[in-house]
Amino acid sequence: MTARMLPINSQRQAAIKLFNAGKQNDFQLHAVLAQFRQECHRRRNLVQMFLEIQISTAMADGHLHPSEKRILFSIGEQLGLDHAAIEHLFGFIESGMAVDSGKSSLSDAYEVLGVSENASDAEVKKAYRRLMSQHHPDKLAAKGLPEEMMQLAKEKTQEIKSAYEQIKRSRA
Repeated sequence: MTARMLPINSQRQAAIKLFNAGKQNDFQLHAVLAQFRQECHRRRNLVQMFLEIQISTAMADGHLHPSEKRILFSIGEQLGLDHAAIEHLFGFIESGMAVDSGKSSLSDAYEVLGVSENASDAEVKKAYRRLMSQHHPDKLAAKGLPEEMMQLAKEKTQEIKSAYEQIKRSRA
């Protein structure tokens, strides 16, 4: 039986068990990441969302220690992401945190969309649509993501939408 088919209480118990296993010195991180990568069946958006969650969790205290960043890069690379893609995710999360806190600047909005301030309106719109497609909750629900990840997807789509609207206002 897969995790998404388990009742919520069973999912919670499984998550607690896996969390505790992950804290053990003999936890086989590389093997678990290899299995996760295989289970994702080349669905890059699932891998990216997983790494986004890991980055967000590491940054929850407002500080990212260099060792945390090294580990996150290692995880991303083991999941098949290149250095530039991982770096982009870090920028995306940091910019999203600025947008959420109300401290966002126009440059943060461009970072959320992954485009430069020199990008054309068409490039900005294309980036917006691509990101909305990758993070849209309805699309992810069809892939069987758990409710907790759906909530994260909703938050991400709101960040993307806010950033796009901020850029559009600045260009009007």
